[in-house]
Amino acid sequence: MADDPAGAATRPAGLPRQRFAIVLFALAGCVTSPDVPDPAAIEIVSGNDQVQGRGRPLHEPVVVRALDELGAPIAGARLRFSVGPGGGVVDPQDAVTDSVGVAAVSWVLGDVAGMHKMVASVPKRRGASVEIAATTRPGDFDIQVVVDSGYTKEQAAAIRTAAERWTAVIVGDVPDHRFEQGFAAIGRCAGQPDIPAGGVVDDVQFRMNFDDDPGAGFSYGICLRRMEGTGVPIVVYMRLPAPFIEYFEPHLEGFVTHILGHLLGFGWRWRDKIENPVRTLGVGADTHFPDPATIAAFNAAGGANWSGSKVPVENHGGETRVDVHWRESVLGTEIMSPEFTLVDTRGFQLKDMNRLPISAITVQAMAAIGFEVDVGMAEPYRIPPAALAAPGPVPAARSSLWRDLGLHTIDIFDQSGQLVEVVHRR
Repeated sequence: MADDPAGAATRPAGLPRQRFAIVLFALAGCVTSPDVPDPAAIEIVSGNDQVQGRGRPLHEPVVVRALDELGAPIAGARLRFSVGPGGGVVDPQDAVTDSVGVAAVSWVLGDVAGMHKMVASVPKRRGASVEIAATTRPGDFDIQVVVDSGYTKEQAAAIRTAAERWTAVIVGDVPDHRFEQGFAAIGRCAGQPDIPAGGVVDDVQFRMNFDDDPGAGFSYGICLRRMEGTGVPIVVYMRLPAPFIEYFEPHLEGFVTHILGHLLGFGWRWRDKIENPVRTLGVGADTHFPDPATIAAFNAAGGANWSGSKVPVENHGGETRVDVHWRESVLGTEIMSPEFTLVDTRGFQLKDMNRLPISAITVQAMAAIGFEVDVGMAEPYRIPPAALAAPGPVPAARSSLWRDLGLHTIDIFDQSGQLVEVVHRR
């Protein structure tokens, strides 16, 4: 035919134009092979039920697997990903499963707070599909959780839930930190991929590292913090060896919630915000946190009749206990009280830490060190009535969790006197 442009493929005589176009499309490379069967089912591998701020990408990709009628993975299957109105943007919208039947996409959530759905489906009428959920939180404070591969899927979920408990009550955005030259963590902060040149942390990166030395203790600390403003950390870490993970696993969410509160600044960034610190006046001093909004929250939680100074801060125990926790004898059922164990007829038992609340008292204390908070998102809490009796004598020394585990503690401070690392060693 003479109607084709110079250099273009010509249509053989007698071949219908429509069929020839289909042949050219196939030769050009269709994304799927005609021999690939349509998936009978699609299952979620990971990335479901994540929580993230408005207009931000989920921390993890959404990963699904295509399966045949016998439940075997299908390689080379084309899947389509679509989100509802206001639910954000998925990339790519179409993906082909790899050699093990898996396809992964990123999801940037929309600006509407609440739950959103994404559907992964076979792009044909009545094809297999699966629904993936994500929640856009109204607040703009974000903790980027990076979990070591040594943790199980269930443990990683507990760690992320701990972080989301803090992002529910701390809502104000903190300026992003861009690493123009990248960031390579060293020492105990190492264990996760380096941040590449041009990488951004929004707002805090929490590295949950795994220590494969079963004889090690555990440690946590600040790898890098902002020097301007309130000094909100940029990169923080926690490192647990296998024996600690096993010990704390039923309560891992609560345990990580407590430690992450400290890493964000609870206690260690109080400095001149407390009165009568033990580190200055000695054990038994009437240490307290006199911030008016925090006192108001303490009174509202049942502490109005407390006869001591408000809000009472721990004034008995070791260096990592005093001056940086709420007083155990008064607020012992709150997440930022220091003791992890209870004493009963069976001896020392771990508290049910997952159920210890982040109270309005703690939320207001975080506001006092510079965070923008939503106190309405605080978890329900009442001060135990028996704790509100007049302050009694100095409590008798008791065994601690750390002593039970045969640990001693090393505190590391920077030149300004701010704690940057705590190491519990056997």
